[in-house]
Amino acid sequence: MKVAKFLFWGAMNNGVAYAIFAAILFLTHNHIIAAILTWSLGVAISFATMSKFVFGNKDWTKIYIFCGFHVVLLIANLSLLEIYHQLGANLYVGGLINIAAIAVASFFFMDRILFKG
Repeated sequence: MKVAKFLFWGAMNNGVAYAIFAAILFLTHNHIIAAILTWSLGVAISFATMSKFVFGNKDWTKIYIFCGFHVVLLIANLSLLEIYHQLGANLYVGGLINIAAIAVASFFFMDRILFKG
């Protein structure tokens, strides 16, 4: 059941994150700004939904660890986006690929480490 909830809320969060990323990229033509702003909003939304609806967490102090882990994910995301940019790849597709990889890493981190029962 936890995986199903994670997939549902992850799809919702990632849909919102991708829409934000695409809109900011379209408006600014800057993949770094798009990724950072998307990350900032996405981390807050993700912690709220995942901790409450998936893992039943009521301890908001865990947001600091959650944010720290997501800083690592942000650096990986930015690095990959820069590689895609240097290769002339489509950044919209690259952003979508990165979101999927980040979702998998996030589930394992939250399930096995942060909200471990």
